[in-house]
Amino acid sequence: MVIPRDPWIVGGIRSALQGSGFWESKTDQLGTNFFFVPSFTDEQTNTIRNHPLVRDAYVPVGSLTRDYRGHTANVLTDWKGSAESNLFDGNRTISERSVLSKRAEVVESNVRNSMVLLSWPPGTGLVPQTGDYKFDSSAGEGTYVYSCDYGANPSHPEFSEILSFAPLFPGPFAVTGFMENDNKRHGSKCIGKAVGKTVGVARKARVVATVLDFNTYILEHFLDALALIHEDIYVKGRGAQSVVNLSISIEANRISAAYQDRMGKSTRVRRGIESTDHCLAQLIRAIISLGAVFTTGSGNLPGTPSGYPALFGNPSDRNYIEDLIVVGSVIDEGVAMWRHSNADWLTCYAPGDKLRVPDVTVTFDNGYDDSVGGTSYGMSPFFSLFSSFSWLYTLFNVPIKHR
Repeated sequence: MVIPRDPWIVGGIRSALQGSGFWESKTDQLGTNFFFVPSFTDEQTNTIRNHPLVRDAYVPVGSLTRDYRGHTANVLTDWKGSAESNLFDGNRTISERSVLSKRAEVVESNVRNSMVLLSWPPGTGLVPQTGDYKFDSSAGEGTYVYSCDYGANPSHPEFSEILSFAPLFPGPFAVTGFMENDNKRHGSKCIGKAVGKTVGVARKARVVATVLDFNTYILEHFLDALALIHEDIYVKGRGAQSVVNLSISIEANRISAAYQDRMGKSTRVRRGIESTDHCLAQLIRAIISLGAVFTTGSGNLPGTPSGYPALFGNPSDRNYIEDLIVVGSVIDEGVAMWRHSNADWLTCYAPGDKLRVPDVTVTFDNGYDDSVGGTSYGMSPFFSLFSSFSWLYTLFNVPIKHR
C-alpha cells in the first residue's frame, strides 16, 4: 500500500510503480487516495517508501493478508469470510418506486421493545417488552442513507419496499454486483435497522451501499469507499439530503498515521472544498463539507473508545472532527450495555442490545435473528432518525443543527 504526500502530485509515484500492476484509488474531487501494489519485495517497498512524493508504504491489514501476517482469522474482528464468493445474484440497482404518499401517523402493534422505545413518551414508565411503535408515514422521504460496510443483500424481504437500493464498488479487487459474504452479514443488519420495512426507522429513505468481497478485503477498501461516497454525493447534489454511516471500528494500533490522516485530515483539494497546506486529502471532512451528516459507533470494547473513526470525535485527537456523530450503545432501559465503549465526548446513545435485525444466514423465524448487539446497531436507528428529521427541516427550509 502506497499513500502519497499530496493527492494531486502523484505522477512521479505512477512512474516509479510502472510494471508493478498497481491499482489506484482516485476521484476527480479528492485526487489519489492510495496505490495498491499486489506484489512487492521488501527492497522495493523500502525504495518506494523513501520516494519524496510518498507519505508511507506498508503491507495492508485485512482478510487478504491474514496468512502473510500469521493470523488464522481477521486481525480486527475475528470474522471469517464465507467460503462462497457470492451468496446471491444481484443487479447493480433496484428499480425506483413511487414516493408519493400522504403524511400520517402509523401505528404498529405488538412489536418488540427495541422499536417501542423509539416512540415511547418520556416519563411514562418502563418500556414494555412488546407494544406500539408510532411513526410518521413519510419517515426518511427525500433522503439518502449511505452504508459504508462490507456488503448488503437487497433481495432480503426486509428491503422489499425500499424506494431504491444502489451499490458502490470500492477497490482494489472491485466486485461487479451485490454480494455479502461476511458471516455476520453486518451491512444488511445495519441497513435493516435504518430503513427496513419492519425493523427500520427511515423507511422511505433511499439506500446506497458499498459492496466488497470480504475474503479479499483490506482496510484501505474503506478509504476508497469513502472517496466513492463523497463523489456520489457531490456529483448528484445530495449534500444536505445524505446521512453516511461508517459502522466499522478500526483499532488505532492497526493503522498507520498516514491512514488516519487520509481518513480524517484535510488538504489542498478542489471544487470548493476548504483546504490547508500540510495534510493529506480529507475524506470524512470532505463528506461533511458537502452538507451531509456522518455517523459512527463508539466501538464495542469495554472502556474508552480505542478505534477510528470514533476517536476523531475526541477533542484531544490531532484529527478532531467536531461535526462527527459518535454514538454509544444502551440496553432498552437506557443503561449502558456491556458491548460499548464510552467517553464524555460521545454525541449521544441509542439502543443496541439484542436488537431484532435481518440475518440472511438463517431460514427460521422468517430470516430474523437476535444479534448480540453493539454500537453498530445502536447508531443505525439514530442515523435513520436523523434522516427523517433532515427531511422535515428540508421541507420547511430551516437549517438543521444536528448536535
